[in-house]
Amino acid sequence: MKKTVIVYAHPYEKSFNHAILETLKASVDKRGEECDVIDLYADGFDPAYHPEELALFKHGKFLDPKIEKYQKALKEASRVIFIFPVWWSDMPAMMKGFFDKTMLPGYAYTVEEGKWIPGLDNVAQTIVITTSEAPTEAFKPYFGDYFLRNSLDAIGLTPNEWHNCPAITAADPTARKAFLAALPSLLK
Repeated sequence: MKKTVIVYAHPYEKSFNHAILETLKASVDKRGEECDVIDLYADGFDPAYHPEELALFKHGKFLDPKIEKYQKALKEASRVIFIFPVWWSDMPAMMKGFFDKTMLPGYAYTVEEGKWIPGLDNVAQTIVITTSEAPTEAFKPYFGDYFLRNSLDAIGLTPNEWHNCPAITAADPTARKAFLAALPSLLK
């Protein structure tokens, strides 16, 4: 059975990001597939690296017990979906911290003779969904190119795709509904 893991980072339950989360979770459930949600804010996840944690990084170790739960969920997933807003032209600190603290050496990748070997090649589909104030084209070099092609590819989260809902506060309800209605078709 396929298992989807949704990694979600938004603090407000009435946000459009939350509507995206609910739409995708319902779509996965409707397909009869298992779905785990990692809600970083609800979990009280601490995205900041502290000196004692950073000292463990090169050994692929961690102090936060949530990391073990997150890593286990990702290793069991056949599909991973990331949902977050774009704030100040980047992912929120909560999501960045998730990558910093979860995608550790020996887990998300190993390095052999100077070459990265992906550790999450169990994932058959990766989707990144963002919302932003600025047009999608403004973020394409980062999310569409660098983040997907370098960061996600390096750890085995391929094939991957990015979808953005721009002008989020000014978007009319019809555009938002159309964005939500298209989400189920992303699931392969």
